[in-house]
Amino acid sequence: MFYRFAVQKIAIRLDWASHIVAATVFSSGFFTAGWATDVAAAVAWLAVQGIVFAMNTYAGPPAK
Repeated sequence: MFYRFAVQKIAIRLDWASHIVAATVFSSGFFTAGWATDVAAAVAWLAVQGIVFAMNTYAGPPAK
């Protein structure tokens, strides 16, 4: 049971971190580096979202 709780907490933190990093990279890359950085950030964000989805699927529904 502890493992499910730990996986859920890690997934939540990973999800938030991925959103923050993606927003930061997008906002900085949009003005300086161009679209290549934005595309790379989007691909990385989608990969992390897939990992988060897999972790949540493994952990099951949120603990009450």
